[in-house]
Amino acid sequence: MRNNRFVTAVLSPVFLFLFVFSVMPVFLGLGISLFDYSPLAKTQPFVGLDNIIRLFSDKVFLIALKNKDGKNLIEQIKEKIDASK
Repeated sequence: MRNNRFVTAVLSPVFLFLFVFSVMPVFLGLGISLFDYSPLAKTQPFVGLDNIIRLFSDKVFLIALKNKDGKNLIEQIKEKIDASK
């Protein structure tokens, strides 16, 4: 029982840090993307999925996404080849 409390005491700050700096920003960003957000405006009108639709309709974003995914795929293939040697 004493060991469980120690493990909880040691891991709690790690999980808190992970939640605050990794998980929470993702959900806050998704929430903000549903509004026409401006930090100086008093009201932020709700636009729903319009921002996301506009993002995936942008040709420059799609090219950047394709380039990033292609680069990641190449890096993963290189890692697999290096690991098999």
